[in-house]
Amino acid sequence: MAKKRTSREWFGHCNTRWKKRSVGSIGQNSTISLSIVIYTKLSWRRALTSTRGYSSNNEVDYVNFNKFSLDLTELASYPEVQNNVFRQFYQLQNMMNNESMKKQSELENKSRKELLELQQDLLEKSKKEQRNLLEESKKEQRELLEKSKKEQRELLEKSKTEQQELLKELEEKRHQAELRTQTLLQMKNACNVRGALEFIRAQISLNKSGAFTKPFDKTLEYLSRDTKFIKFLQKSCENNSLRYDDVRKCIGGIYHTVSKPFHGHGNQIVIDKRTWVDNEVFLLGVMFRHYNIPFDYCNELGNLHEYPYKL
Repeated sequence: MAKKRTSREWFGHCNTRWKKRSVGSIGQNSTISLSIVIYTKLSWRRALTSTRGYSSNNEVDYVNFNKFSLDLTELASYPEVQNNVFRQFYQLQNMMNNESMKKQSELENKSRKELLELQQDLLEKSKKEQRNLLEESKKEQRELLEKSKKEQRELLEKSKTEQQELLKELEEKRHQAELRTQTLLQMKNACNVRGALEFIRAQISLNKSGAFTKPFDKTLEYLSRDTKFIKFLQKSCENNSLRYDDVRKCIGGIYHTVSKPFHGHGNQIVIDKRTWVDNEVFLLGVMFRHYNIPFDYCNELGNLHEYPYKL
């Protein structure tokens, strides 16, 4: 089985064949066929010219329609002319093959260029899509971050509001507790003062007869006739720039104040400024000092403080 020739081998075979004809063998076969070598992107192919075949009697070869045939029997008597015709056809075929290869190369270069441009366009499109996706992703991340920050701020504001309400409630409860404590302390101090006054009443009763049954406030009025106590009271009023008559008027009704809370007293006697007016605070101090009763003083804020008057 004969080996199938490639396009390049066929092209070389034709060249050799036409060269042999040019040295005198044309007379044996006066009909020639031309083939054109066309280079495509896939392979070399041999193609015959798609021209109708002509002869001296203008017959057409419809079986081999793509075959270009030429009958040169009429030129048998003119071998030089016949060789010249073969040479021209040979040059024509070379020119056509060269032109075909040139066109094919241009087409391939154009195709490669278009392919490269297409690849570049696809690459740019891919990069653009990636940038768009990246921007969208960053945008979504920013939106999620802003949403998260907003939720955190709302929770923080809500927490602060709840804390403020709780602190306000605790402060109110603390204030109420302080008020109750101060009220209890005032009542306790008043009871302690009452106990001290009861002690003074007992001291006055010792100097009276056994039938002495005057009320408590009337008993304290006897202090206004006690010369020693009056001198001490007058001297204390002078030292503190107070009017003696205003202070003396408090003696008869001072027990009424301590009679309001519950009875009884503790060991510590406290004169509470929040319970007594200034003259009463002064009078109680003078009375306790006159009978040598130790006491403490509580200012208007409920804190223990130095007694404000000189005794």
